[in-house]
Order: sequence, then structure tokens, then C-alpha cells
Amino acid sequence: MRPPLERDIQRVCLDWMRLVGIFPVRVNSGAFGFGGDTGKKRFMRFNSEPGCSDCLAVLPGGRFLAVEFKRPGNKPTPHQSSFLEAVKARGGLALVVTGLDDLRKQLHDAGVQVVQ
Repeated sequence: MRPPLERDIQRVCLDWMRLVGIFPVRVNSGAFGFGGDTGKKRFMRFNSEPGCSDCLAVLPGGRFLAVEFKRPGNKPTPHQSSFLEAVKARGGLALVVTGLDDLRKQLHDAGVQVVQ
């Protein structure tokens, strides 16, 4: 059996978070170049923070949550790790998640109580 794709992990986890009272926002990262109307080439980023997590959320009670979704066995990039460390340093909760069971366990271990 093949490991699930990252987008499938994201979809299941985001749906579950909504059901249990977490307010998640899926964040697109990356960039692309394109030609403008004047013929000048332009470069556009999807967000302003290198390594921004796949999901930014608010936990019940107001604590900030950043979640990086990964397929089992995959690791965050250095930029992603730096972003997660910055969130932790400011009192937020930062997780690298490989599936719904992993997300639920890490939230439980962090003392997060959600509607069941």
C-alpha cells in the first residue's frame, strides 16, 4: 500500500480540525514568474514568509498553531524548520504531521483540548 499523498493528509486533517473547534487556514507557498502587460517579467510570491507552514490555525482558547504536513518519512526543509522554531519561540504550537492519528496525538500531548 502506497503512503498517502501530502494533499490527502492535509484534507483529512483540515476537515477534522474544523469539526473539533480549531480554526485552520490552508496557506499556499511558492512563487512563479510571468510576463506583464508591458512585456516586463514579474515575479510573484504566494506569501511573504519563507518556509511558512501549510496550515495556520487558532486553537480553542486562542493559541496560535502552525502545522507542516508531510508524507510519512519526509522531513521539513530548513526554511520550514526555521518557521516552526520561530512560532515556538513566540509561544505558538508548531507541529510536523504525517496523518490524522499523528495530529491528534501531538495535540493531545501538547495539552490541547478539542470538542469530541
